Amino acid sequence: MNSNDKETNQIHLSVPSARKDANQNVTRIMAAAKSVFKEKGAEAKVEEIAAKAEIGVGTVYRRFINKERLIWAVGMDVIKEIREKQLLDVNLPVPADQKICLILEEFLLLHRKYGKLHEMLLQLSEETEFGEEIKQTLTDVIQVAIKEGQEQGIFRKQDPVVLEAYILHLVNPKLISTLRYHIPVEEIPKTISKFVLKGLS
Repeated sequence: MNSNDKETNQIHLSVPSARKDANQNVTRIMAAAKSVFKEKGAEAKVEEIAAKAEIGVGTVYRRFINKERLIWAVGMDVIKEIREKQLLDVNLPVPADQKICLILEEFLLLHRKYGKLHEMLLQLSEETEFGEEIKQTLTDVIQVAIKEGQEQGIFRKQDPVVLEAYILHLVNPKLISTLRYHIPVEEIPKTISKFVLKGLS
């Protein structure tokens, strides 16, 4: 997916409107959707989201064509939030291996804040191009941390693109979904970070 495609997807996740109240409704719908999806996951109904936002169901559908489009929009909003935190992490005055752990934890600890919404986003990542959107949130910050780690003598000297590909392979949604059935959810970030750092050293 090129940058133009990405911009197009983000712009058209909700139906554009020149009305100020329509844009306010989008904000209310998104906040309500995060709350309801967190509690009920895929079982959540648009009617419940509308009630939480204190607007009519028809208003939700005017802004978002269907439930799937709303889920994707919420997911993109979550990615934006992760991205902002990762940009802070990559600029911290700490060794590169710590930066890698922090960057991965921002991505992997979604379950703590978003509950069942995290499961929905993992499924969306496996079934649609949303997975590519997630990878894009990790790509450049990971490359920065890898290059810093090589300069610091922490990581092995190898093409940063190859090392980045290794990391992205380890944080793919299918692996995370599988680990959820075998180890406590709160241990997943630490487990994957250990695998990643071992492969980088």
